[in-house]
Amino acid sequence: MRGELILKNSGRWKQTLPAIALTAVITFACVWPLMTRVQAEGLMRGVMAALVTYILFRVLYPVLVKMMPGGDKDSTVIWELTGDELHLGEDIVPLHTIKMVYCWPNRDALGHQLPGWTVNIETTGKNRVLCSVEEGADCASSVQRLHDLVTALGYGEHWIEEQ
Repeated sequence: MRGELILKNSGRWKQTLPAIALTAVITFACVWPLMTRVQAEGLMRGVMAALVTYILFRVLYPVLVKMMPGGDKDSTVIWELTGDELHLGEDIVPLHTIKMVYCWPNRDALGHQLPGWTVNIETTGKNRVLCSVEEGADCASSVQRLHDLVTALGYGEHWIEEQ
């Protein structure tokens, strides 16, 4: 059996590490001059620096990750089930190592269902977490293709649509 997955970019390390480094440099460049002008001392200055740093990081990091090469693009992965292996792109997962396949719809912080699904292929080694595209024209197709993979692996009954 064979298929193609359209997956959300998971923010791989090659985009994440440079984005964190650039965010830290920009944040330090903004916070340092600000803290030298603040009249507070000791603990209060530390608390203010931490708060400003946190706010700047939360604002800058998502913007910078999207600016990194490949940071905002969805990826296409070919999967294939052979006799005793699952090929996920260049990754090979022996079927006897798969313990369970978990599936769940994406949710926001309040528990409301969002578009898209996440699949976790639990193995005795490294787990594979696959996230469907959450918006745009490819969302429904991405979810259906993930469902097809889960069904091909024999765990289709774990995919429970909620009303």
